[in-house]
Amino acid sequence: MSMSTEVSVPKPAASANEEFLLGFQRVEQELRAVPEQDLAPLNLDVPSAVATVLGAWPEIWALRDQVSKLPGFDVSRLDKLRDYALALAHAHGVFRGSMGPPDGIAQMAEELATLRDMLFADAAALAKRGVFDEARIGKLRSGPGYKSLAFDVVGLVQVFRERWADIAGRTATQTTELERAGQLAQQLVTAVGLKEQQPVSATSASLLRLQAFTVFVRAYDEVRRAVAFLRWHEEDAESIAPSLWAGRGTRAATEAPVPVAPAPGDSPAGESAAATSAPTAAPTPGVGLPGATPFTRS
Repeated sequence: MSMSTEVSVPKPAASANEEFLLGFQRVEQELRAVPEQDLAPLNLDVPSAVATVLGAWPEIWALRDQVSKLPGFDVSRLDKLRDYALALAHAHGVFRGSMGPPDGIAQMAEELATLRDMLFADAAALAKRGVFDEARIGKLRSGPGYKSLAFDVVGLVQVFRERWADIAGRTATQTTELERAGQLAQQLVTAVGLKEQQPVSATSASLLRLQAFTVFVRAYDEVRRAVAFLRWHEEDAESIAPSLWAGRGTRAATEAPVPVAPAPGDSPAGESAAATSAPTAAPTPGVGLPGATPFTRS
């Protein structure tokens, strides 16, 4: 029997976002250790699943002492269950955030395009007067695209700055416009670079979410089995630890069936004793309920 020294208890003083992150940090190493070949299919609505477990947590936690005495049950699954739920919420949020493009790219590009056109017009006028090299100005206009736009502006700003002593007072361009154009060009290049890295980030976030979901759903599955065993006669296991698939019509393969007491005369042959029939063995010392547990094999 495994006993955990890391007991997860609610800390209502922290905000929801802080709780999600703290829960994730406490179990991050365990989540990232799940190999890809062992990942469970994500076949649930993550926010709903997290809300179900967090809502059930107080009643589940109240059974902790009884659950810890079940032979073969890894009580760390219960001790960390709330952290697993918080970690999944955090990983889901990170994944959702990784799917969207960086904010403001289109707006930055629109403003920068206006500045570029103004700078080109003023540069062309100065080139006609022989102040700028007309051929050099022509080469600064490149093809379409955000990066081309940004580097067009970087080149134009450099040309204006190099000859500013000669053109001050002879052009409508202002130094504040040059500063704004240069800063905006750098911001646009950075934003586009982040966007180009997005597929890698999204893939990493997707893997982490699947790892968190796998640990979460398997731990809750084990906890539900323990609750179902302990609360067999009270017939309230489903209200204490409700199914994550409730209302979906079918139960996913990863969810353990909740024990149902057979009618008199029914045979449990071919079924798991823990899942289909009431325990009939002698009482297990320390548990206080009849029969073997669903976590040990004879």
